[in-house]
Amino acid sequence: MSLLIRWAKQKNKVSYTVEQMNEERESFGPYRYTISKDNKEIAIFSHDYRGEVAGIKVISTGHEVDPPFGMSSDFLTGGGRFPLGLSSKAIDYLDQLLQKNQKAHQGGI
Repeated sequence: MSLLIRWAKQKNKVSYTVEQMNEERESFGPYRYTISKDNKEIAIFSHDYRGEVAGIKVISTGHEVDPPFGMSSDFLTGGGRFPLGLSSKAIDYLDQLLQKNQKAHQGGI
């Protein structure tokens, strides 16, 4: 079962959605989540069975980044019986990542 929550950043009304991917995984395999912005999938976040962040893949470019988060609990909120969400640091990081990605597509980087 996947958990879903909409997380609105009040400052600029950006809506993020985090959903655990419903896929078969081995007992020590990674946990993967899709992150959407305004109903468009933008990234895949993953962590290992210990909760250590494995990385973020930007869907539009296929580029994988190593985010400055050591543990998934620094990036995600909720889980278990609570709905998934993003920490405020995760939202700021994703906003910066998307801006950088947009500038790169416009030839600014």
